[in-house]
Amino acid sequence: DPFLLQSMKKYGFFYVVDVPEYSASLEQDYMKAFFALEDDVKDEIAIRRHNPANKNAYRGYCPGLDDVENTLQYKNLYNIGPHETRAPTYEHDDSDIYAKLRYDCQEPNVWPET
Repeated sequence: DPFLLQSMKKYGFFYVVDVPEYSASLEQDYMKAFFALEDDVKDEIAIRRHNPANKNAYRGYCPGLDDVENTLQYKNLYNIGPHETRAPTYEHDDSDIYAKLRYDCQEPNVWPET
């Protein structure tokens, strides 16, 4: 979309409005419920750096407040992404850095079991 591209070039971001059936207050309620979970529940879905059992490097929970020296962030994060089909398996061929990036960025989402 040319309008989105121009917004990204000029401002570095764009703002989405009028999404059908979207409720910001419902999203806020879900976020509050997630961050109120016990640490051991959130730790189960922590990113690989904090939980080696999770294969994801990006999608999942990141306890930044508890590990500022290693994460360089002052906030806890929970990253998810679009539901998409992951790129074909990355075979650790360093000659195609874009194949690795595509593979890494299409991680499956992880969800807490409550």
